[in-house]
Amino acid sequence: MLSPSRQSVTHDGNDFDLALLERHGIPRGETSGEKPADLVLFIHGLGCEKASFDFAHKAAHVWDEGPLVNATLLVPDLPGHGGTPAIAGFSCTMEDQAMVLAALLDLYEFDRLHIVAHSMGGAVGLLLAENHDLPLASFINVEGNLYHEDGGLLSRKSASYDEDIFVAEKFANLLARALKQGVDMQLWAEWGRQCDPRAFYRSAVSLVKWSDSGELGAIFKSLDCAKAYIHGETSANMAVISRLEGIECIEIPASGHFIMTDAPEIFHPTAAQLLALS
Repeated sequence: MLSPSRQSVTHDGNDFDLALLERHGIPRGETSGEKPADLVLFIHGLGCEKASFDFAHKAAHVWDEGPLVNATLLVPDLPGHGGTPAIAGFSCTMEDQAMVLAALLDLYEFDRLHIVAHSMGGAVGLLLAENHDLPLASFINVEGNLYHEDGGLLSRKSASYDEDIFVAEKFANLLARALKQGVDMQLWAEWGRQCDPRAFYRSAVSLVKWSDSGELGAIFKSLDCAKAYIHGETSANMAVISRLEGIECIEIPASGHFIMTDAPEIFHPTAAQLLALS
């Protein structure tokens, strides 16, 4: 289904070697054959990686049938996460990470873009949609950051430290505590071990800033495309959901914040159906 791949992109003088999972990607400018009309971009959360979308198990068949069977699927690791190396001096702000993804998209042929974004990935995805001229057909926000109430303990506590202290001490402590918690946090800690501490910290600082601004919620509401908000049964944030009037909100049973790994057999068919209807 999806194959491991790497793509080199440049932003603000920095060269990024992005690790990703990919299917049916057609390079920009290639004219042989019929190009995929649709491209689905999956964006992971803070400290996570492409594996968080868990295509490998119960959801493997979902994207191999139906209207999106020929769509390009891209699941990149953000800078400093997973298999994508950190770049010294890179800001890791939400807007700069969106610029990196814009450069990635520029490598591919497509007519319609669908974004599926989890947690911090929601902030990156919204700024990608807001600041770039893209043929956005749909946006699925998977408990993505929108308001102050989304700036959870993980990102807010991390952002409260001095950067050098966090890198030297606090990040390792954070992962050690996560390994003593539930299965979902233990899995997150395993992903976190692949994350560069400085990239994590700078991402957290920017994420809290954007969440507190309220601008992300305004951008999400203003998107002129099909959109939905997906949340877990045990992680529903009613302070956020109550502000999403007119937007379809979908609860995934037997799941928490890490919906895609808690219930992949429900999440992926739900997401695929939403995209197919857009």
